[in-house]
Amino acid sequence: MSSSPNYFEFYELPLSFLLDEAALKKQFYRLSRQYHPDFFVQASEAEQEKALELSTLNTQAYKVLSQEDGRIKYLLQLKGMLEEGERYQLPPSFLMEMMDLNETLMDLQMEDAPDLAQLAKTQEAVTNLSQELANNIAPILKNYVDTDDNSPKQQADLKKVKEYYYKKRYLLRIKESLDKFAH
Repeated sequence: MSSSPNYFEFYELPLSFLLDEAALKKQFYRLSRQYHPDFFVQASEAEQEKALELSTLNTQAYKVLSQEDGRIKYLLQLKGMLEEGERYQLPPSFLMEMMDLNETLMDLQMEDAPDLAQLAKTQEAVTNLSQELANNIAPILKNYVDTDDNSPKQQADLKKVKEYYYKKRYLLRIKESLDKFAH
């Protein structure tokens, strides 16, 4: 990821899991106006290409940084904590909980008419687990201060955020399966 520009630097924002959304949007619009290809119609071909490149970068950066999951993934990648295609091993206790939820999902799928009470109970369990995860990680996300020294505390915090990221993705897949019953 080091070969491409750092989106946080591009927007002149601190490396953080929680961003000032208004500041992010303001930078996006400012750079959108600054690098919009329409303003470079009379410019040289090289300047037009550079403007298009920066306009594209602006769009990509905003797309990633404006969404919490994208921002978490990106920051973890910048810090070398997350690799594309990585097969992260979640804790066995979490996997056991997920196995129970998946078994309930399979039971619901096997029924001709799903048990609506069981469906609601399972949806509530997933919502509660998601909220518990978010509550547990909130202090780390809020108080994260990036340092270049890779201190033990920073590494421990990044590992917790990484685990949160993968747990959240797992729960999202279950939630998507549950949502299919609602339609």
